Amino acid sequence: MRCTSEVAHPDCAELLELLHRYARFALHLSEADAPLPHGKEIKVQGGGLLGLQQIVWPERADEGVDDISVLLKSAGNRFCEWDEIPTAEIVRAIATYQGRRKRS
Repeated sequence: MRCTSEVAHPDCAELLELLHRYARFALHLSEADAPLPHGKEIKVQGGGLLGLQQIVWPERADEGVDDISVLLKSAGNRFCEWDEIPTAEIVRAIATYQGRRKRS
């Protein structure tokens, strides 16, 4: 996942930091600042974005995230601070996220 909008980049970085904090619980991690293996990083990013989308747009809960910057803007309009976002749904989405399966 990559934030390509210069305007949205600070929000993307702040959200990613928040998702990493939530992921410590969801992924049973003990070290807060250690880099994550690729598979766990994908769970954090993919699951975190899907969890945020479930909160902001419940009607799109089963869809992929099309535009991260639009999702962040909508979340920012709904919540004054990133820390106000309900954590339970995001933690659940991170824990249950399944990335693409390897091709055989």
